[in-house]
Amino acid sequence: MNNTLNIFALLFTSGIGISIQIFIIIGVAVVNWRLFKQKSKALERQLQPAIAHLSRIESADSMPAEFYDLEETIAQSPAMENPWREFNETLLLVGEHHIADREVIVNTRRPQQFFSDQTIIRPHLDTRYFNSVPNKLTGLGILGTFLGLVAGIYLASSGIGSNNIDEAKEALSHLLDGASLAFLTSIAGLITSMVFSWREKKLSHTLKGLLNQWNDLLEQRLEFVSSERLNTEILKESRSQSQALNSFSTDLAVSLGQVLNEQVSQPLNETLGNIQQALEQLNQNQSKAADETIERLINEFSQSISGAAGKEMEAFAGTMQSLSGDLREQMKAMNDNHENMQKSTKDTIGDLSKAFTEGSNQMREEISSGVASMVNGVTQSVGEMTTMLKEATQESASNMRKIATEFDSSISKLRDSTNDIAEITSNNKALAEEIRQVVGALSDIHQKIAAVVEPIADIAEDLNDCGEALNTGISTLSDSAKNSQQAVAQLKEMQDEVRGYWESYQNRFVEVDESLGKTLESLNQGYATFAESTTTYLSGLDSNAAQIVEKLSGAVRELADVVEDWPATA
Repeated sequence: MNNTLNIFALLFTSGIGISIQIFIIIGVAVVNWRLFKQKSKALERQLQPAIAHLSRIESADSMPAEFYDLEETIAQSPAMENPWREFNETLLLVGEHHIADREVIVNTRRPQQFFSDQTIIRPHLDTRYFNSVPNKLTGLGILGTFLGLVAGIYLASSGIGSNNIDEAKEALSHLLDGASLAFLTSIAGLITSMVFSWREKKLSHTLKGLLNQWNDLLEQRLEFVSSERLNTEILKESRSQSQALNSFSTDLAVSLGQVLNEQVSQPLNETLGNIQQALEQLNQNQSKAADETIERLINEFSQSISGAAGKEMEAFAGTMQSLSGDLREQMKAMNDNHENMQKSTKDTIGDLSKAFTEGSNQMREEISSGVASMVNGVTQSVGEMTTMLKEATQESASNMRKIATEFDSSISKLRDSTNDIAEITSNNKALAEEIRQVVGALSDIHQKIAAVVEPIADIAEDLNDCGEALNTGISTLSDSAKNSQQAVAQLKEMQDEVRGYWESYQNRFVEVDESLGKTLESLNQGYATFAESTTTYLSGLDSNAAQIVEKLSGAVRELADVVEDWPATA
C-alpha cells in the first residue's frame, strides 16, 4: 500500500505527471471548445440564409410579395421554424386589416418576444454547460495543484523529521519541487479557462448579433401595432360607425317620408282630384245636355202643335205640357240622383283622401318612433350593423314597391270606373240622339199636320210612336241611373279594397318592426360576441405577461447563478 502511494506521489510530483495533468486540462478545453464551435456554427448556418433573404427585401411595401418565399426559407431552418410559426399567428396579412393606409403586413407582437436567446440559442446550444467549462478548467488546475502539494508533503514528511540533514534536505527538495510543479496545473487551468471563456463569449456575441440583426430587419419590414393602438382604432371605428348610423337613420326617416309623399300621397291625391273633376264635368255636361234637349223638344213640339192644330190641339198641348211636367220632374229626379251620386262620390273621394292622409301621418309617426328607438339601440353596438340595416331597408323598399304596385292597380280600377261613367255619358249622348230623332219625327208630323189636318189618326199613331220613343228614352235614363248606382257600388268596393290594402300595409310595417327587432337582437349578440372576444384577448395578454414574467424570473435566476459562480472563476 505504501509502495503504491509512493509511486503515485512520485508521479504527481514528477514532470511527467504534471505534464499529463496539463494535457488532460488542455484536452478537456479543446474538446469542449470544438463541441461548442460545432454547435454555434451549425446554428449560425441556420440563421444566415433567413437573414440574407430578409435583407434582400427592400422595404415593408415589398414584404407581402416576398412573404411566402421567406416562409419557405425559414422552414428549412429547424431552429427558427417553431418560433416563426408562433410569430406568424400574430401577423395580420394584407386584406386582413384596415389599420395601415399602405398594403403592408402588420405585427401585433414584437419579434424579440419570439426570436430571442431563450427560443433560438438555448434550445440548440447548452449555454449553461459551456458557461461552466471555464470554472471546470480552473477547478482541474487547482485540483492538480493540491494533488501535487499533497504528494510532495507525503514524500517530504518522512525525511523532514529525520536527524540526518541530508535526508531532511532531500525531503525538502521533493516538497519544493512538487509544489512548484503542482502550481503549473493551476496556471494551465487558468490560461485554458480564460482562452475558452474569451472564444465562447465571442461566438455567443456573434450569434446574438445575428439574432438582433434578424429582429431589426424584421421590424423594419413590418408595421407594429400595439394593443393600445388597436384599442384606439376600435374606439375611432366605433365612433365613426355610430355617427354613420345616426346620419343613416336620419336620412332613412327623411327619405321614407319623401318617398311616401312623392309615390303615394301626391299621386293618389292628384288621381282622386282628376276623378272628382271628371265626375263634376260629366254631371254638368249630362245635366246641361238633358235640360237643353228636353226643353227644346217641348218648346218646338208645343209651337208646332199650337200653330197647326188650333183649338183642336189645345187639349193635346195640355196633355203634352203635363207630359213635359212629368218629364221635368223625372229630369229633376235624375239631376237629384246625379247630384247625390256626385255628392257620394265626393264623400268617397274625401274619405279616401282623409284615410290616406291619416294613414300617411300615422305611418310617418310610426316610422319616426321606430327610427328613434332604432337609433337609441344601435348607437350602443358595433360590428356588422350597417349590412343588416341595409338589408332591412331593401326589404322595406321592396314592400313599398309592392304597395305602390297595389295602389297602381287600385288607380287602374278607378280608371275603369271612370270609363264606365264615360260609357254612361255615351249612353246619355245616345239618348240625346234618340231625342233629336224624336224631334225630327215631330217636325215631320208638324209638316204633315200643317199640310193635312184631317189624318189626325195618323198623327195620333205618330204620337204613340213618339210616346214609345219617350218611354225608350226614360228606360234608357233608368238604365243610366242603374249604371251610375253600379259605378257607386264599384267605388265602394274599391274603397274596401283600398282599406284592405291599407291594413296589409300596416301588417307589412309590423313585419318591418319585427325584422328591425331581430336586427337589434342580432346586433346585441354581435356586441356580446365582441365583448367575449375582447375578454379572451385580455386573458391571452395576461397569460402572455405571466409567461414573460416567468421567463424573466428564470433569466434572473440564471444571472444569479452566474454571479455566484463568478467568485470561483476569479
